Amino acid sequence: MALRNIKALAESIRGKVPIRAARPNTRSLEAAHSARVLSLMTDYREIVYSKINEIIDYLSVPVAPRFDDPHDIIERVFADLRVRVMTLFDTRKMERLSTDSAIQISNTNGDLFRRMVKTVLKVDPMMSEPWLIDEVNKFVIENVSLIRSIPEKGLFDVEQMLYREAKRRLSPKEIMAKLREQFDVTEQRAELIAIDQVLKFNGSLTELRQRGLGVKRYTWRTVGDQRVRGNPAGKYPNAKPSHYALDGQVFEWNKPPISGTKGERLNPGMPIRCRCYAEPIFENIHSPGTISISPMTV
Repeated sequence: MALRNIKALAESIRGKVPIRAARPNTRSLEAAHSARVLSLMTDYREIVYSKINEIIDYLSVPVAPRFDDPHDIIERVFADLRVRVMTLFDTRKMERLSTDSAIQISNTNGDLFRRMVKTVLKVDPMMSEPWLIDEVNKFVIENVSLIRSIPEKGLFDVEQMLYREAKRRLSPKEIMAKLREQFDVTEQRAELIAIDQVLKFNGSLTELRQRGLGVKRYTWRTVGDQRVRGNPAGKYPNAKPSHYALDGQVFEWNKPPISGTKGERLNPGMPIRCRCYAEPIFENIHSPGTISISPMTV
């Protein structure tokens, strides 16, 4: 479509009641990526449990018949555990997992973006996205690093816990209870990382696609539920900075508001577990040329 036609369409919607962009629903994307990561965590738990039982059985033996110091057997078991866990969290497997998620997120984001532009500007956008492979690769590299860090930290925490409890001579039942607590913390961290990565990648794709169409400003939108930071009637009424207060405000992509928990200036979707989104403001739109947001495959 010619540049003048795109501009005419943008001009034609000015001064009228704006058409609200469809609210992106990332829940299915969050659930899918979390399920992939948590499936690995289930296998990880089973491997660790089987080896920890060896330590517990040994610690249950009266002190007199023991030939090894408890610290020695813990050290040996965890040396073997680390090899097994590295095999489970193989780099190629992690890359495939992350790539599958990246493709799903990109295709869902791209489809929503195309439908939104078609609704507002009455044109079916076709956009060349030479940057997409690089963005997917960045997502994959970061995900592999973060996912592999989970069992590394988890094993360290469990090992230190066993060293401590071996001195206290806790019963097998007490040790297993502490182990379950440790795994609950590890799995919660895994889920937090998985969801946060989906939201960040989705937010990054939104920015790149809007900028590719020439959108320079957006309206900050929240999902409007009780989990919105700073919502007076929600779960986190005193959260700072408040995303509830940002709802409806207009910002430039180049000048995001203070929205990060450490005072960072970040666009929607980029703060930790931020589900907010950028509703584009169509003005001074340039021609997208002959573009195509085709479903991504590998």
